[in-house]
Amino acid sequence: MKKNSKEEFPLGLDFFSLFVHELKSPLMSLNFQLENLDSRLKEKESKAIIRKMNNDLIRLFQFVEDSLNMKELEQDFPLNLNWYTWSDFLKSIQEEMSEWISRKKIKVVNIESFPLKVHMDSKWMRIVLKNLLLNAIQHSPKNSTIQLQTKMKNNQDLFFSIKDEGAGIPENLKNKIFHRFQSTRSSGNSELKGTGLGLYLSKWIVEKHGGNIELLSSNHSGSVFGITLSKACKELLEKAS
Repeated sequence: MKKNSKEEFPLGLDFFSLFVHELKSPLMSLNFQLENLDSRLKEKESKAIIRKMNNDLIRLFQFVEDSLNMKELEQDFPLNLNWYTWSDFLKSIQEEMSEWISRKKIKVVNIESFPLKVHMDSKWMRIVLKNLLLNAIQHSPKNSTIQLQTKMKNNQDLFFSIKDEGAGIPENLKNKIFHRFQSTRSSGNSELKGTGLGLYLSKWIVEKHGGNIELLSSNHSGSVFGITLSKACKELLEKAS
């Protein structure tokens, strides 16, 4: 995958990190105040306005985070690879996203043939999984199911897929979804819009792990994304080296 040129991000990583740190505090404060205001309001119209403001704030926060992550990856530093229990890793990500999952009354189903340990950089792979889950949540109807499935192939390759029950990705967008600033869906009705950087960033991270991420299928009954990490997993019962 082609990396960003330095002209695209002329500012240094130290400045960018400081910028994000200084921006986080007021954004988090505004988010907290809007949530408190939403809980006190009774009028549906006012609550809807507050909810939209809060969603826009979260989108801005995510855009800043994604931009910093892209800037860090530009430095081309080595990954910090360790063995992690995959089921625990997925559970922690679901807990982080629990507010959005519960808000849309979505059921998340985990399918894993047997417990696995995965060799990865947990910081960066967490970003990938959160982006994929957020994308699925954004475009899933209420009271639907998101299915997470994990398999080990060839005794050492990790295969992970995430399936939603949304309306699918339009045919004219399927070849563009991993491009920068490209939305995965044409509809603007999603309650929480993405930044257009999530899948682009995810592809970069997965490929840095020597893996592959792709859209496996998408139609009117839902979309399926898949990740393959070569020589990256083993059964949990096996002692990690």
